[in-house]
Amino acid sequence: MWTRPMMSTCRTILIAGLPVAAAYAEFGRAGDPSPPTVYNPRNSVYQYTDSSNRNDPVTHLSPQRSEPEGKVQNMDVLSPASWIRTHAPFGILADGKPRHLLEMLNVLGENAGQWHRMWQVLNGPCNGCAVQTDGLWDNVMPRTPHFCLVRLGQIEEVLRKPAPENAFANATETANLGNDRIERLGRITKPLIWRKGESGYAEITFEEAYDLSARWIQECRGDASGYYATSKAVNNEEYYAFQQFARVVGQTNNVDSCARQCHAASVSALKAMLGAGVSTGSLSDFINADVLVLAGTNLPNNQPLTVRYIEHGRRTRGGKPHVIVVNAFREPGLERYWVPSSVRSSIFGSKICDDFVQVRTGGDAAFFNGVLKIIIEDNLLTDQHRSFIDDRTRGFDEFKQGLKAQSLESLERMSGVDAGSMRSVAMLLARSQNTMFVWGMGLTQHATGTDNIKSVVNLALALGQFGRSACGVAPLRGQSGVQGTGECGVAPNVFPGGAGISAESARTFSMWWGAEVPVESGLPTGRMLEAADRGDLRLLMALGGNLRDTMPDPRSVERILSKVPYRIRFDVMMNRETMIPPGEASLVIPIRNWYEWDSVYTTTSTDRTIRAFKGTVKLQHPDLPESWLALREIAGRLLGDGSAGKDGADLSGFAYNNTQQIREMMERTIPDYRGIAKLKNAHDQMQWGGPFLFADHFPAMPEGRAVFDLVTPREKKLAEGELLLSTRRGFGQWNSQHRIGVKKDSFTGADTRDAVLIHPADAVSRRLVNGSAILLTSSIGSVRGVCRLDDRVLPGHVHAFWPIANELIPSGVYDEPSGEPDYNVPVTIATC
Repeated sequence: MWTRPMMSTCRTILIAGLPVAAAYAEFGRAGDPSPPTVYNPRNSVYQYTDSSNRNDPVTHLSPQRSEPEGKVQNMDVLSPASWIRTHAPFGILADGKPRHLLEMLNVLGENAGQWHRMWQVLNGPCNGCAVQTDGLWDNVMPRTPHFCLVRLGQIEEVLRKPAPENAFANATETANLGNDRIERLGRITKPLIWRKGESGYAEITFEEAYDLSARWIQECRGDASGYYATSKAVNNEEYYAFQQFARVVGQTNNVDSCARQCHAASVSALKAMLGAGVSTGSLSDFINADVLVLAGTNLPNNQPLTVRYIEHGRRTRGGKPHVIVVNAFREPGLERYWVPSSVRSSIFGSKICDDFVQVRTGGDAAFFNGVLKIIIEDNLLTDQHRSFIDDRTRGFDEFKQGLKAQSLESLERMSGVDAGSMRSVAMLLARSQNTMFVWGMGLTQHATGTDNIKSVVNLALALGQFGRSACGVAPLRGQSGVQGTGECGVAPNVFPGGAGISAESARTFSMWWGAEVPVESGLPTGRMLEAADRGDLRLLMALGGNLRDTMPDPRSVERILSKVPYRIRFDVMMNRETMIPPGEASLVIPIRNWYEWDSVYTTTSTDRTIRAFKGTVKLQHPDLPESWLALREIAGRLLGDGSAGKDGADLSGFAYNNTQQIREMMERTIPDYRGIAKLKNAHDQMQWGGPFLFADHFPAMPEGRAVFDLVTPREKKLAEGELLLSTRRGFGQWNSQHRIGVKKDSFTGADTRDAVLIHPADAVSRRLVNGSAILLTSSIGSVRGVCRLDDRVLPGHVHAFWPIANELIPSGVYDEPSGEPDYNVPVTIATC
């Protein structure tokens, strides 16, 4: 049934969007890049002009003065032509921006005939990023609407119709379609099994699927089995049930999640230094901070709602927060962005970045060490800073001596940033009262990921940026449910609540769950695959996900998964991982998406806010179970029928009757989740730890003090002719998935996802031109691509889209403390 608000919204979008969409089509194409006129191949430097305020503490460049790479670049500087292109209404002349209104019209077209169900989705939770929203309204800026292309782009997926009968009967043929087309075949509504020697999947009943699962788990119980969960649209109750199932029913701590591939390094560093591996503040800090340091992240693409907060702060607080971007690529969306939910910004655009520091890939620790070294040695620490260090930290004197031994020249070389630029940033940060440090996978997905984060935390500690609002550190989470994974215990080395695995903690959880649990730590994702390759892991159960396309070296992953005798999967749709032939058998059990749940469930946002939701879309396939119910069916076949005690204590291992009982157990076993059992109705919420952590001490640390941890930067050496490749996500992309119909990356203008961004100087020396067919080769193989000249790339570097570029990334290269894979690799490039 159509409602007035719904009709009004659609009418508004259509009326406002059509003429603008036409203008976009005529003038706003983000096609081939403009010629790199600012680049001089003779001396390999950029030319900048200066119209800046000389009183600004950050160094600006003189008119027409050549500057080496690595300088702080003031983002006020624009040529007249660039100014016109940048400030045209609605960004119709600008490159590097999504066409928001046109994309909204595309969403309406994608969901034609079911706009009433689209409205139901919009009134439910957001299954986009971990910023999380509740319905159509923003949580940080109350009584204001929330528009986000990440969220809108996934509505079609939520409402996707069932796949045709026998769509997966010939799996080899289906696998050739590619991931996007496999998913678009439709959702699965009946269990499917593919047995060795057969051509593909055949339907079976749910009872048969549960019986087979129980039989395989019984055969492979213990460390011959592994359990893996994704984070997109997976809720806390699912996570908790899944990890408990692995430990009680599967009798193994080999349980992990896709958080291992994104922010495991953040958790490792933050827990070691602060005692908690989470964001220390709230999303409102994006509005209220004085200085915002964005390192290794592209917010407009991955968490666009945060750009709205920055824009609101800068518009209402006299240009604050001052934004410093530290990145290996000059992201156009962080230079200027047209925020669709802000009328003024959507028309005129908003400047986001004040100053840009271009570091070499992997040079982040050297840069942040250099900034802190200058702060200390130039006596920029104030009495307030020193008081914080003396009262609330340990190890500063030893840290200071170790940092002194690192020469500024070596830090310049490894970071690619000159000392003058480091000094400019140091001066700005030293005088800032409230600074927030935000980072993404540009810092974590390295063999030095934990060190990179430690270098940021050292700087934040020295400046006393903890224990109050509008400051702190924020590992900005990506997928919608990922914050809850580790907190609910989906990790091989901790139980729920972060308790390390030991004989003592295992006894405690055995008592709580009414069944024995293993006492030895399990294997993270990469190590599970290595065990499977050796033949030691014989069963893999997955809650969603796509290891084939998200781990390094997908060809190796495909080979390994084909050796695993039994694979069990709970999911909504098929993907390329499910098309890998089984060792003995592969079983896919369909489940509801979270918009269809009858039960109340919770999710945790990136700022630790837990919200309760309930399904808003009418279930079209009544036989589909909620995932925890499917797990209970299998557990009942292995553990026997148990009933939950009145206090939730005796569950005979795994016998929840409803999600409220799961929340009661979560409250009992996760100290930070105290109060979650009171979230019984949709829209109830709580923020564990409050708006900010560490008000007066660091409770999980010895003596209640945070610790400085000296990082020694490492330099990645390149052989003659090699370039350093980094992976990146494009517009409309979430991990291995892409939005339907979106091939162009709106931010870089790349027309295809096999585009390789390369600096013009590197192209000239290799006789490449824009559009050249090229072959990238690493130590494990080659990938074909298309050359795209882009002077926003540092010379000596190339950027390619993930997951296509994963075929060049070798497996087995990890950040040792966290087990997070390195997604960067030296490559050579040749024409083909």
